[in-house]
Amino acid sequence: MALRAQALYNTSNHKTSAHNNTLEFNGKRNLDERHYIFANTSWYRDRIANLSHRLAAAVGRGYQVTTTPNDDWSVFAGLGYSEDRYTVPTIVADQLRTRYGRAELTLGTESHHQLTDTTTAHQRLVFYPALNRNHDRRAELQADLSVSITRQLALTAAAELRYNSDPGTNIYKMDRRFITGVSWKLLD
Repeated sequence: MALRAQALYNTSNHKTSAHNNTLEFNGKRNLDERHYIFANTSWYRDRIANLSHRLAAAVGRGYQVTTTPNDDWSVFAGLGYSEDRYTVPTIVADQLRTRYGRAELTLGTESHHQLTDTTTAHQRLVFYPALNRNHDRRAELQADLSVSITRQLALTAAAELRYNSDPGTNIYKMDRRFITGVSWKLLD
């Protein structure tokens, strides 16, 4: 089980360049040594992208391709639903909307690597093709590197890419971030 919360705000030259929040819950239950089921929920807000919030949930099955003391890699697939609510009405799927919901597939891969005693790397790539006639699609890539300072404190560097094929009028389809910081693990 994992819970992740993130808040990002940045201004440069008196102009806001980032203003978003994320809250995610990822649950996983092993069925046997290689197979598992999962349930994910997330809440995401991006004021600059006119997204008041996105609520998403998915359930599915996964397969642990490799597991070693230093590495693990899995693939997963499931069904989900996401709904976007917009701060200002926008044209999405050829209609002016204040909200837009869709059923979608969840197809992804995730890996964790113990590079040294104190350094870990993680990547997660998920593709969300919508199950509607508009053929909307989203994709998210998260990759991070973490160096432990103590058992609970670490320096982190993370890259995130988010893609939305139809984000609304005058909104970029691709969102890129590189974040450095300090992370704190509540439980070990």
